[in-house]
Amino acid sequence: MVQRVRPYDAGVTHLLITASADPSFPSDHATASCAIVFSYLLQERYRRTIIFLLGALLVMFSRIYVGTHYLGDVAGGAVTALIAAVVIRATYWKGTRLDRWVTALL
Repeated sequence: MVQRVRPYDAGVTHLLITASADPSFPSDHATASCAIVFSYLLQERYRRTIIFLLGALLVMFSRIYVGTHYLGDVAGGAVTALIAAVVIRATYWKGTRLDRWVTALL
């Protein structure tokens, strides 16, 4: 989304995995893992939310540890996921034609 140089390209970290060609901000991994967390949180499934939160924190920490992201990149991913989850929760209603179509795909 934002053309930000990755930490290993800026000489801030040493890369522990293969280099990525896409921009650093926001972290795709953080966005995806936090989207799962926020979707369960908004459904008030707190036990599963805690389990997925622990996984998401591990993913976000690992992205910083291996040298592919700054802290702001994973925080930006978390904020992006929160905004997306809130928008979907506010605009997607059960029982609508869209809901029936989506659940039929599953």
